[in-house]
Amino acid sequence: MLKRATKFAVNTMTAVWAVVAAMMLLAGYSDRMSPEPFGWTTILGLGFPLLLLANLLMLFFFLTFRWRRAWLPVAAYLLVFPSIRLYMPLNFGGGSNLPAHSGNTISVMSYNVQGFNGPGIKHDHKSENLELIIEHLKQHTPDILCLQECTGSWRGSITRLDSLFAHHDTIGFHGNKNISNAIGIFSQHPILKHERITYATKGNGTVAWQLKCGEDTLLVVNNHLETNHLNNSVRQQYRNILHGEETADSVRSQTRNIMGILMEQAILRAPQARAVAQYTDSIRRLHPHWPVIVCGDFNEPPISYAHRTLARGLTDCYEKAGCGPGWSMQAKAFPFRIDNILCNDRLKPLSCRVDRSINASDHYPIEATLEITR
Repeated sequence: MLKRATKFAVNTMTAVWAVVAAMMLLAGYSDRMSPEPFGWTTILGLGFPLLLLANLLMLFFFLTFRWRRAWLPVAAYLLVFPSIRLYMPLNFGGGSNLPAHSGNTISVMSYNVQGFNGPGIKHDHKSENLELIIEHLKQHTPDILCLQECTGSWRGSITRLDSLFAHHDTIGFHGNKNISNAIGIFSQHPILKHERITYATKGNGTVAWQLKCGEDTLLVVNNHLETNHLNNSVRQQYRNILHGEETADSVRSQTRNIMGILMEQAILRAPQARAVAQYTDSIRRLHPHWPVIVCGDFNEPPISYAHRTLARGLTDCYEKAGCGPGWSMQAKAFPFRIDNILCNDRLKPLSCRVDRSINASDHYPIEATLEITR
């Protein structure tokens, strides 16, 4: 009787595993598919870590009850290994602090500062959050700092940051629905020019800066792709769902609402990512010897169409030199790495990490040290 029950359970779990493995494969390679026009591939990408965990549970089950089938989850992991490495690389030693500056290396930091308004947990005043950021930058001063959501309504913030760098430039955006936004660059290297990359948006943007870096012209493309526009009410609903504080009917309706918002914004980001990729491709064709950095807040996890499009022909510095999942969202309910630093083959990533030691925004800064190759 026990043998029959065990056999039935194993066969049932094998069928369940087949479904999980198929979904994991779809999720792991969902970044190959544009979210247009329906956006469902975005949801698959967001679910990739959950499917990895489900496959791990299946592995434990087979090891316990039918070890000869344990190869099935292992084989599934091998099939999606490139996606696992992108989502959670294991480059031990790659998460160290920025090393000392030298002639052939440059340090880069990308940071969404949330308008210097902080996460509202301990530091709910702009002055306090700015002081945190200033002190952090004094200890970890990069050669190049790219900011997102550095809105110009509080001018003192730019002046204070400017005191730490030799050069800076900030570009403001004004979208529909009175959305105001800005991105900027602060650099120890001279700024030669800037160019805004145009695309349809509600209030986000991308700017490319050319910097004089020794004998090289360095192209830095700072991105803040379309925000997911999850207001505080929607975020609280999501937290309530995770904590089991909603009824079944409420969970269904709120989940559909959240998924609808995420898919809608992913559809907007797809052409934005293509516009940026087309621009960087054209610059790389015209100036093949220029070092190129593409960074910023992509508002999508590594397994996403926007990330894959922007990374076309480039190296993801975190995948190459980072370690662990590197979640860059401050909110625990949203464990994703949506901030990135990419580079071309004129730059070699030596280290890359998400610095979770500062709590002054809903994002953590991502930083990398790159070696200029010849």
